[in-house]
Amino acid sequence: MARTPKLWIGIGLTVALPAFAQRPTVPPQPAAGRLVHLAGKDNVPGTTGVVGGETYLRDGGISDTRTRFSRDMLLLLGHLEIASEAVESGAWDAAKTHVTTSSEDIRTKLEPYMRGQGVPTFEKLVAALVKAIHAKNRREFTVARQAFTDHAARGSLAVKKFQTPYLRFQARAIVETLKAASSAYDSAVTGQAVSDAAEYHDSRGFLLAARRALAQVELEMSQAHPDHVRDIKRRLAELATAWRAFTPPTAITMNAEVVALLVSQIEDDAAVFWQDK
Repeated sequence: MARTPKLWIGIGLTVALPAFAQRPTVPPQPAAGRLVHLAGKDNVPGTTGVVGGETYLRDGGISDTRTRFSRDMLLLLGHLEIASEAVESGAWDAAKTHVTTSSEDIRTKLEPYMRGQGVPTFEKLVAALVKAIHAKNRREFTVARQAFTDHAARGSLAVKKFQTPYLRFQARAIVETLKAASSAYDSAVTGQAVSDAAEYHDSRGFLLAARRALAQVELEMSQAHPDHVRDIKRRLAELATAWRAFTPPTAITMNAEVVALLVSQIEDDAAVFWQDK
């Protein structure tokens, strides 16, 4: 349903909010035994080819800065999730990549809004994570990770006052994070195998961040729409089987089209939160 455009003034910027777009059509379920590699979630509907992975940072699909901020914060925490798993697996180079180059673009999008609300950048926290990684010190990394997570929470809290009602924006951010996971997974998979481990790790991290974010607001969401939350959790549990472990599987357990379908169904379930009056 279209809504009248309005201006939001907050986080140091004035942002024009266009009317909500119509919800996407749910793609058909693929035939049993048939692996169909779905075009990336960033593709224009009806086009062909695969566009995934980092294109979610240039998708232009979230014009409301409040939603984009929360989505990007979850993406950043997703990189931290997978960096932590990399540390536990002894994949120190991968861990460093996720806390530096892979997440740098996301941090540069978040930090101007954080500074506008008096919250410092992540620079010192990233340096502490890198220091622990160079030392291959898991305990030091755990401490640095907690400090980073706490700082991210401060940034989110500073922006929360602009997100009313909060559940509308958080539910939308969770869905958009799952779309990013779907996009990255699409880029990671060729046929029945994972051909790009980095994209697989990105997508797994985003899924983990989305599930953690849902757990934080689950009680409040359930009080408003318990049936919808039950369906979201059920589908999220099914979706998670595509990423059973940090190490990519030798053969995928779910093709990219099914991942996209489940994310689309979760979006349908969650839409009630941003469609509420």
